[in-house]
Amino acid sequence: MSKSAPLYMLADIGGTHARIAAYDGNKMTPARIYKTSEYEAATELFARFRDDENLPKDNLNVAIAAAGRMDKDNIWRIGNNKDWAINVSAFEESRFPIVHICGDFEATAYGVAHMHRGDTIVLKEGDTKDFYKPRVVCGPGTGLGLAYAIPGKAETRIQHTYGGHFPASPQTEEQTLVMRLVKQLGQHEYTVSFEDIVSGRGLPVLHRAVCLMHGLPEKHDTSQGFILENKDDVSVQETLRLFFEFFGLFLQTAVITGDAYGGVYLDGGLIQFLVEKNLIDTSSMLHFMSHNSFPVIRDYLEATPVAVIDTPFIALQGLKSIVDEGKHKDV
Repeated sequence: MSKSAPLYMLADIGGTHARIAAYDGNKMTPARIYKTSEYEAATELFARFRDDENLPKDNLNVAIAAAGRMDKDNIWRIGNNKDWAINVSAFEESRFPIVHICGDFEATAYGVAHMHRGDTIVLKEGDTKDFYKPRVVCGPGTGLGLAYAIPGKAETRIQHTYGGHFPASPQTEEQTLVMRLVKQLGQHEYTVSFEDIVSGRGLPVLHRAVCLMHGLPEKHDTSQGFILENKDDVSVQETLRLFFEFFGLFLQTAVITGDAYGGVYLDGGLIQFLVEKNLIDTSSMLHFMSHNSFPVIRDYLEATPVAVIDTPFIALQGLKSIVDEGKHKDV
């Protein structure tokens, strides 16, 4: 990599893993993947990456896309990892300042805006004809992320959201019962959100709810590993069906809210794993994406294309675009 140009460490940090690459304004290195739980502080993680890549200690900047939000103390809190945070001031002291930090799906949406044709797996072709219609970029990892890419004549604008926290909206008696069981099992007072069901942390809880609903014994394995590796188990099949029914309802909510009929682009660690393992229930998801909606809206929803992003590390590609276009600024 060039030693004269500013160097960037680009990082996509989720609730469980961090994916980091180095970028010199010309070439981006292959991403390295780290478990955040193995590092007490974010600065330790980046120092490890710097050493792994043999990067210089000077003229080194950081751009981060992360799940969560910035609090009033200038600390970025990871939404689904309460024991891990990104202290912006600590990065200054470590001599690799953060020049940009944004939501993980915000960066993914930037990546989508610069994707090439063929970088997706099409689930539904759709029939949208207006290039300038907003698009939904969302999907489950540890949590459930959502952003909007809003194309314009000059550039694409990105809208960050906390959309995974939309209140869940069951439409069948079975879904209503499942949501009540999820609330009971979660043992919390706040409203059950889509993220409580359609996410990596929500999937085992949903499976437990299905087991309770069908009278399966308490000893029945409800771990995420069991769910993802036992697709022939009846309780797993029911869990995945309901998972994608709720995901479809979430997509309906997200598309209507953002007037985003230009397309739905799915990403996230869990959705990518489900696609890889051929566990995605496309029919249930697409059915509930337009289920019981007002006729005119249903026509729009049914014409909306849906695809899974099929290019690796799309959030890092988004951060690269942010750096290239000079949209980053000191935090």
